[in-house]
Amino acid sequence: MLARTLGLASFALVSATSLARAQPSVTGPRVAVDDDGSVDVVERYGGEILLADLAGLSVMAIGAANRSDGVITAGMLISGLAPAAIHLAHDHPGGAVVSLGLRPALVTLGAMAGSAMATCSKDDFLCGLGEVAIGAMIGYGVAAAVDAGVVARVTHRSRQRVIAPQVAVTGDGVRVGLGGTF
Repeated sequence: MLARTLGLASFALVSATSLARAQPSVTGPRVAVDDDGSVDVVERYGGEILLADLAGLSVMAIGAANRSDGVITAGMLISGLAPAAIHLAHDHPGGAVVSLGLRPALVTLGAMAGSAMATCSKDDFLCGLGEVAIGAMIGYGVAAAVDAGVVARVTHRSRQRVIAPQVAVTGDGVRVGLGGTF
């Protein structure tokens, strides 16, 4: 069972990373041109982070529906590691570190806030468990939103791409085309 769980988690990580490398960003790169001809390209990939979170939560839900601790564990691994893998695929190691710390921290804070909101007496068994679960879910949602909206952004400096029309008139005729630097 452990081998199947690790295999599923590995497959999800590889899939998320290859998806991140293969797909262009949803919004497309934003470009700012400097005087020296270099360009700052801002790439956002928050949609990929949200898809990884959705995949992890889906696997956890399937595990909960089938009462399989191994599948729930695989879903937790996917939720925790796939967003960091996507940051690494976009050459953003700082984002990967932030992503690895953001989810556990905000889930814990949410669970603590939920626990503080519960009103229980000494004799109530598992009292406040619902509040803790709701707080943890809200914390996870905030962590995913912050990761996708703020952290999932990388800026690259590159040369400006120039495409220019070319026309050459010779004694034999006219040639028309495009040329440029890439």
